[in-house]
Amino acid sequence: MTDAFYDSHCRVQAEKMNDLAVSDPKQLVALSEQRYEAQIRNVCSYICNNMERSHIVLLAGPSASGKTTTAHKFRKMLKEEFYVNSYVVSLDDFYIDQCRLPTLPDGSKDLETVYALDIDCIHQCFDQLTNTRRASLPTFDFHTASRSIITNDITLGDHEILIVEGIHALNPLITEGLDASKFFRLFISVKGEYSLNNEVVLTHEDLRFIRRCVRDYYHRDSSLERTTGMWASVRAGEKKYISPYKCYANLTIDSLILYEPCIFHHFLCPLIEQMDPKCDIYPRFERLYHILQYFAEFDRHYVSEDSLLREFID
Repeated sequence: MTDAFYDSHCRVQAEKMNDLAVSDPKQLVALSEQRYEAQIRNVCSYICNNMERSHIVLLAGPSASGKTTTAHKFRKMLKEEFYVNSYVVSLDDFYIDQCRLPTLPDGSKDLETVYALDIDCIHQCFDQLTNTRRASLPTFDFHTASRSIITNDITLGDHEILIVEGIHALNPLITEGLDASKFFRLFISVKGEYSLNNEVVLTHEDLRFIRRCVRDYYHRDSSLERTTGMWASVRAGEKKYISPYKCYANLTIDSLILYEPCIFHHFLCPLIEQMDPKCDIYPRFERLYHILQYFAEFDRHYVSEDSLLREFID
């Protein structure tokens, strides 16, 4: 059914989606979520059919791609539909202490580089997990910006999976010196775009930027100015440390939720209306404001409680 929304270039047609958003938003939400869930189910099936080979899943993707929610979606579906237990951990827990972080030419800390992670510790933990199924993983205290004294002790049974999510999860450095066949590799990002009158009006990068702006403003106490200021370095880090390695993925996931412009319209447009038109970032947000006007708006209560979008609006 969702195929009916796409044009010959695999872009979502805003006109057709808007028609359903107005006439039956509940159905649009259901169809959109089913499209995403089908991808999760396909990956879970692949993992379970290959469990004799590996018990570790590496899930990578750029900022605001929905890695965290998707990792937990895997865990839930593996348990409920495939009767397989799994654990979810983040590569963020392998961060080195802030005082030891590499620096950029301007002297600021480089948070995007793979070398912000404790590579030796990752190798040690992965080696133990692939050989003995046991490891004591570190945890990171983001309040102190240093490693916690608390560890995460993992023991994998014969029918258990470890899901490791992080922006650098597909970087070959992460598994260097280890048996590559012992890992499943997944890549997630927003791949879809929206067209109006056969012209692209909203790109996949636009959508990730909107996701991050909304999440950072409402839930991380970060202004639009701050998020915009960081975005250039985030994108530069993606091009250097993430995009080159997505070709290693066994499977890819498109985290686009078809109706998300209808929801983000409600969250982002009021913030743009409050902006000073003279500020440097206003032209960028003015463009997004006008684009979001193309999409029918409906209330957030239509969003499923377990939707990936909840990662950005709750």
